[in-house]
Amino acid sequence: ALLFLIMLRKDNLHLVIQCGFKLILFLTPVLLLKRYYYGYWLPNTWYAKGNAGLANMGQGAIYFIFNIRRYLGVFVIMAAMLVYGFYKDRSSHLRTVLPLLLIVFVWFAYMIVQGGDNMVGGRFLLPILPALYCVFVKYALEVRLRPAEIGLSTVVLGVSLIYGYVADPGLYLQAQSWRNAFSIRKAAGLYLHNNFPKDTVVALNPAGIIPFYSELETIDMLGLNDVYIAHEGKRDYSLWYAHQAGDGAYVLSRKPDIIIFTGRTLSAEPGEFISDREIWASEQFKSDYELVEWKGIGFVYARK
Repeated sequence: ALLFLIMLRKDNLHLVIQCGFKLILFLTPVLLLKRYYYGYWLPNTWYAKGNAGLANMGQGAIYFIFNIRRYLGVFVIMAAMLVYGFYKDRSSHLRTVLPLLLIVFVWFAYMIVQGGDNMVGGRFLLPILPALYCVFVKYALEVRLRPAEIGLSTVVLGVSLIYGYVADPGLYLQAQSWRNAFSIRKAAGLYLHNNFPKDTVVALNPAGIIPFYSELETIDMLGLNDVYIAHEGKRDYSLWYAHQAGDGAYVLSRKPDIIIFTGRTLSAEPGEFISDREIWASEQFKSDYELVEWKGIGFVYARK
């Protein structure tokens, strides 16, 4: 809100106040209802992923560098426009777009500090792109670029963005690994759905595709969909962002019928996640569960 205030002239302050009042008026009932129903002000995923301080900054920097390559064309065009505008008018119009650039900078800093994520496509960069395009439009108008110059810049920008996604080998490999994981998880979910009763309880880490197809009660051992692990679970910040929570004793106390270790594959051995490690070391697990192979899918542990 403060950054938005900076962008507006003082004579528009009453519009900002009106917008803020309406925002509070409409959002307050929603927030109160969510607080009443869930018992918390923030989503469960925040409690599972957040409150890590600067522990994930290194991962966030890797995330930023890996994904920003696809948008290099945007920054090249911005730089070219700044240089051209200074050459054309002998005066910089940078101050007119500084508020927007400040918002972009703050967003990038926040994204790096919180750690990014592991999804395909660099989704945390997407919300800030409209602000960058507004910088492009506003500066183009300020330096009075001709329509042909604006059109050429827009075409180059569009081509660079498309090329950045099509030609990025890292993005291709990342997407392919997710496709492979999807096939395994879908097969596991369908196997559970077709071969197990409706009251079966499954404990696993990738609590998305498998529960969707299995339609069975599922314990998310990473806590994104589990209130206890998100709020009370242990943390290991040496693990990858959003995979740092877990509690093996809690999972075993729920007496799941099926335990699935690791994520991309159904492995006979535990992964590096907290719940995996603690369950594997538990005597209760060793006495109550046995290894079972699902042909063509992988290994799981079934309660005896």
